[in-house]
Amino acid sequence: MGSQYEWFSLKPEGYESLLTKEPLEQVTAQVALIEKRIINDLKLYCDTQYITIFYEDLLDNPIKVLEKIEDFTGIKQREGLVMPKPVDGRKDLSNDFKNKVDYYLEKYR
Repeated sequence: MGSQYEWFSLKPEGYESLLTKEPLEQVTAQVALIEKRIINDLKLYCDTQYITIFYEDLLDNPIKVLEKIEDFTGIKQREGLVMPKPVDGRKDLSNDFKNKVDYYLEKYR
């Protein structure tokens, strides 16, 4: 069982400086810093062999994201695909919570 006083999962570079932050900032910073590291590493080793797809974009416009994947891979696979009903994963969150998450993401990206 985890707690806000124990670090879970991957530890991004400099995570020690986050240990005194509130849990929401710790979690948001962890995600943002790990994403940043992955993107930087990809640019170093295989800059043209990947595409970036954001979960939010997949929810907002799955056809456009699938077209992006098809264009990148050269594989057309949508025939017979049933598209899920769009879901707003953040709709039940308070505006204050959303604003905090957005602020921390911007701060650490």
